[in-house]
Amino acid sequence: MRATLLAACLLVSASATAQQPAQKPTFKKPAVTSGLQTGTFNVRGAMNAVVGGSDDCSVPDAIAGEGSTPFDNGIATTGADGQTEYLCYQFGSSAVDNDVWFAWTAAATGPHTIGTCGGTSVDTKLAVYPGSACPTPGSVIVCQDDSCGLQQSVSVNATAGTTYMIQVGCFPGAAGGTGSLDISQPAPPSGNDDCSAPDAIAGQGVFSYDSSAATTGAEGQTEYICYDFGSSAVDSDIWFSWTSDFTGNALVSTCNIASHDTKLAAYPGTPQCPTAGSSLACNDDAIGCAGYTSEINFAVSTGSVYMLQVGCFPGSAGGIGSFDISSAVPPQAHPQDECAGALAIAGTGTFPWDTAAPGAATTGADGQNEALCYAFGSSAVNNDIWFA
Repeated sequence: MRATLLAACLLVSASATAQQPAQKPTFKKPAVTSGLQTGTFNVRGAMNAVVGGSDDCSVPDAIAGEGSTPFDNGIATTGADGQTEYLCYQFGSSAVDNDVWFAWTAAATGPHTIGTCGGTSVDTKLAVYPGSACPTPGSVIVCQDDSCGLQQSVSVNATAGTTYMIQVGCFPGAAGGTGSLDISQPAPPSGNDDCSAPDAIAGQGVFSYDSSAATTGAEGQTEYICYDFGSSAVDSDIWFSWTSDFTGNALVSTCNIASHDTKLAAYPGTPQCPTAGSSLACNDDAIGCAGYTSEINFAVSTGSVYMLQVGCFPGSAGGIGSFDISSAVPPQAHPQDECAGALAIAGTGTFPWDTAAPGAATTGADGQNEALCYAFGSSAVNNDIWFA
């Protein structure tokens, strides 16, 4: 019996040994000799856990045509590429934090709108570059931070079959998250996209417009009195030839009746493109108006024709809206609005000031381009009053 049990045990042991799977080979760490050890490791699999967008511009996510593409930069890092572009210098920094990358191939030729407006709650920053590889410094086509609230919309004149790099990130210090990147090709612009063919209107009342597909013309882009928030440009502008039915001051306003960031200007003359330096009035974001809307006040006479330019803050998108034309009292001048009328003060102490009354302060020509005043993307000092 003892010999039988022993034989059985040996049989079971031999069977178990025969059925045991092969063991994994044993690896040993290399012996440390001296100094730092070198090597490589790859964490790309972890980074690609994001839904939409590559954390590395060398391997961007490929997209094409029009439509919405999800992005997720919640765990994205801030790469070295696309961080020093001059066009990206806004609100004190050119950085694009937590950036993810797309290589977009256009399916059609013409202007395309690329943006995150309405597609996320993330404080986004967006840039577009030519090519399908990591961008070279200084090559950015367009870069925008805050064109529709804290989100962005940019316009790119694309060529069918050409690939562009799209960088989607955050305002420096803001947290990443999820959203959608929307790409569309607007309908052809209306006839009044060109100042040589304005829409004719007359009298007082409310007039509708659609600048959603408008381009930015060459005229009316360098007027000094239009210089506000770092730029004199009036983007996505359309034109109206307005005949006044009264003598006095006209108030042209999108104040609280437009849903996008507007900019307005008026010029004298018959229906024709304005000459440089002829602007009668220009405004971007009027005091007391909500939603970045605008209004202008200028002298008119019965039967005279004026050119009205309705556009947007540079970099923001056009839209559908309306403007109101009415008779108004002339704007009251602020006594300290010009440096020649500076209020004399002396010594130390507390001195009150009010840029809204009596009369709203305008932005004068003096003290607007000082290098020491250049901060957050502009050297302008808006709505300024003066003290001696």
